[in-house]
Amino acid sequence: MANENGFSGKIDHVVVVMLENRSFDNLLGWLYDPQNPDPRFKEPPRGQAFEGLAGTPKFNPLPDGTRAYATRGTDHTMPYPDPNEAYNHVYAQQFNVQPTPGEGSVPNTTAEPSMQGFAIDYANAIQTHNAGHTPLPTQPQDIMQCFPPAQVPVSAGLARAYAVCDHWFASVPTETFPNRSFVHAGTSSGYVYNTGGSISHLDLGVLINDTPTVFNALEEASVSWRVYHGGPRLLCDALITQKKLWEYAFTAHFAGMDQFRADAASGQLPAYSFLEPNFFNSREYGPENDMHPDSNPAFLSAGM
Repeated sequence: MANENGFSGKIDHVVVVMLENRSFDNLLGWLYDPQNPDPRFKEPPRGQAFEGLAGTPKFNPLPDGTRAYATRGTDHTMPYPDPNEAYNHVYAQQFNVQPTPGEGSVPNTTAEPSMQGFAIDYANAIQTHNAGHTPLPTQPQDIMQCFPPAQVPVSAGLARAYAVCDHWFASVPTETFPNRSFVHAGTSSGYVYNTGGSISHLDLGVLINDTPTVFNALEEASVSWRVYHGGPRLLCDALITQKKLWEYAFTAHFAGMDQFRADAASGQLPAYSFLEPNFFNSREYGPENDMHPDSNPAFLSAGM
């Protein structure tokens, strides 16, 4: 029987939190490993299978032909600089193709990727960064750092207490906007880069998806919903990239994180809540907390 929030059974509220570009191995690859000091994370509970990093050493080749092995990371701002995350670079990382194909020339293939190009492509990212900035000591093998449970206690605790999918994949092997569009609308309208889409032939330089979203479906069904954004509303990704939500831009369907905390404490959460992190360091909204690789809370911008 449906309840007053529109869901059936015992579910009153669904809260979705979507953070940023991190791989499964980077965050949870060492979730279960006999070498973990905490006995809770030495082996999967109830004898379940878990495909992580323990066991056979995992590696990627380096530009000089040597190997970069998966190691245990301790620096939460790594990898810095940001790895290449655009569609053509992710293709190069997956299939170990060099040079990286142009943005419009990525092959359409059903071949199984070797997943052996990450360290080599990260060498490209480091070289590009250092060419325009003060050179960093970062090395290509740093991309193989993955966090043990002690370094990500909240993520590891949630994964152990509830469920984790070790064969879950991104909707599109690329950067942020297309994947977030899939979460909201089930499609990125064919766009595989952060740019794409236009309004009256005006290119805004950002992906604009013009298909109905889950929020529109909920609205039509009279089911309550709200997007809670960690940063300023006009930088809310869901609002910017989903054209069907623009009509709700200045309504109570969008609110800050203080409102989320108040709604949760008072039992007033809508049936469906979507939480966006703060994507930019800001004196007003605080440090970036989206888990993006080059996030560094020590660097605060003066604006916003």
